[in-house]
Amino acid sequence: MPQHVKELVEPAWTGMTHHTVDGSELEFSIYATTNSQGRIVYAIEDTTNIEWDDNDFLIVEIMLLFFGIILYQLH
Repeated sequence: MPQHVKELVEPAWTGMTHHTVDGSELEFSIYATTNSQGRIVYAIEDTTNIEWDDNDFLIVEIMLLFFGIILYQLH
């Protein structure tokens, strides 16, 4: 597990949380659960680049609009 993540979670903690690293754009989600042997297993996902900016969202919306119009015309 990365050192900056180890510093944020207690050794016996289980559950799900979302963190951002101060002074950077790094964001990640942590899921911790106990496996069948009683050990804690962690799943860490980097969520830094998941969010779209307004321009990307607008482009996708316009593409979906045109795709819907084309499908409607073909029907």
